[in-house]
Amino acid sequence: HDASNGAMLGTEIPQCTVMFCSLEPQDDLRDAATEASMELLDQVFSTFDQAVQRNGMFKYQHVGDWYIVACPRAARPFDDPPEPYPACFTLDMLALARDLHGIASRFT
Repeated sequence: HDASNGAMLGTEIPQCTVMFCSLEPQDDLRDAATEASMELLDQVFSTFDQAVQRNGMFKYQHVGDWYIVACPRAARPFDDPPEPYPACFTLDMLALARDLHGIASRFT
């Protein structure tokens, strides 16, 4: 955010694969906001972080029980994008989705 004129700083990313993940059951996670449940979320997200790195993706952020991942293009939004959009970004995101699902199932 540019405080001098109120404009937002950023750039358009014409193509970018993004994945939003949410752990289930959300109500149970929110209701059990204990130290143990927070430690469990930390373990899950730390393991997710490793999978994201292995698959060459970019962790955008996690908030509460939401985990957001983007393709490598989002990690460097001001670089000139490769043309055409690399199909491997989509395929790698699909592989990551399978990995994250497997990881989450191990914690249930």
